[in-house]
Amino acid sequence: MGDTGKVSGAPDASDRPSSGQGSCNGGGRSRARIADDAARQALGKLYQAHYCSLVRLAALLTGDAQLAEEVVADSLLALASCRPASKAPEWTLFHLRQQVVIRSRRAARSRSTSRRGEPAHWLPGWEATPPLRALGSLSACQREAIVLSHYLDLGDSEIAAVMGASRRAVRGFLASALGAILAVVGDEPGAAAPDGS
Repeated sequence: MGDTGKVSGAPDASDRPSSGQGSCNGGGRSRARIADDAARQALGKLYQAHYCSLVRLAALLTGDAQLAEEVVADSLLALASCRPASKAPEWTLFHLRQQVVIRSRRAARSRSTSRRGEPAHWLPGWEATPPLRALGSLSACQREAIVLSHYLDLGDSEIAAVMGASRRAVRGFLASALGAILAVVGDEPGAAAPDGS
């Protein structure tokens, strides 16, 4: 799948204001430009490093790998337009994942109404496995909780932060989701939850 996370290179040294030259306002604008370029470069590197896992996350939440790529690209654009330059990579990755979850929820809702009855376009190797069919039977919140827990290996507090829910609600989503999945999967051999590998 294509990599859309490429960004321009680091700012050239000539962009830096030399000592004692230019007005204060001009120097401030140059420094802001350098900071902005550096932030975009850092975001691009993080996006490239996590692109595949983000697409898999969106695919698990939407049930459609093609739609997942659109969701991830839109999430990057949304974050790039509002990310403060001073934020750490951990902050950026958290909010990028949060954007993917939110946009996957909207996309899945839209897909269920506009493309009802069409087959899901799963990633290669994921077609029609029992756990994936079970995921399709869950509510959006159940699916988000179980995927964030078992695919990204997040704890209750982290899941609650990403979903914008309480820890108590997350625990309820996880319990009900596991029950629903077990009801579909049962004891069928080789029916472990998908891990994206």
